Amino acid sequence: MNKIERLIDQLELLEYLLESRLHDEQDKFEENFSKSSFHLLAKIEKIENKL
Repeated sequence: MNKIERLIDQLELLEYLLESRLHDEQDKFEENFSKSSFHLLAKIEKIENKL
């Protein structure tokens, strides 16, 4: 039973670490997406102003 409990604990830790990593990656993606969006909007405004 002790081995099973340790395995469960390890799996729970792995799940936590994977979820944490996923959230970090999602935060990075959202930040980069936001920066890219503002950059593209600025370019569009420049093009519109030239027209």
